[in-house]
Order: sequence, then C-alpha cells, then structure tokens
Amino acid sequence: MSDQIGNTLFMIARQLPEFSVYVVGIVLSIVFWRRAALAMSIAMGGFIVLLVTDLTYPILWQGVIVSMEGAPPERTATIFQGLGFLFSAANALGTALVAAGVFLERRSA
Repeated sequence: MSDQIGNTLFMIARQLPEFSVYVVGIVLSIVFWRRAALAMSIAMGGFIVLLVTDLTYPILWQGVIVSMEGAPPERTATIFQGLGFLFSAANALGTALVAAGVFLERRSA
C-alpha cells in the first residue's frame, strides 16, 4: 500500500509546475475580475477544471491499479482506456474554457 501512496505522490509532485500555472491563472482571474467579469469567470472555470483533473488523475490511476489486481488484462486495458479518454476530454474542456476566456470580446473602457 505504501508503494501506491509513494507513486501517487510522485505523480502529483511531477505536475507541480502545471499546478502553479493553474493557481496563478486562478489568482489572475480574481485580480482582473472587475475589468472583465465574464471572461475571467470562464477562464477561472477552465483553470479549476484543469487543476482538479490533474489532481485527481494520479489518485484514480493508482486506485484502479490496486482494485484491478488479478483482473483479466482485457478488462484492465478497457478501464485504463476509458480513464484516459475521460481525463483527456476534461483537459480539452479546461483548455477550451481558458482559451474562450482569453479571446472573449471585452467591452471597451
């Protein structure tokens, strides 16, 4: 069990640079909220999706590895493919929200 915890923590630690970008994005969205509330709320939503996705992925990945121990390889492969697709879709959604927030038309001051 401690190997799984260590692996999970290592997977999370490798993503610290990404996490810092997401947190900075959330903070900047809050700072510039008054200037463009709609754009910043969309961008912040994207950063939150990306942060939550990248935090939960290693935990679920290790959980599936532990729970699927002894399962047929075909079933394990199917579950990992499904997980990969779901997290890829979540990352695409988060990135699309950030891009939409960045390129959203703002009213002129």
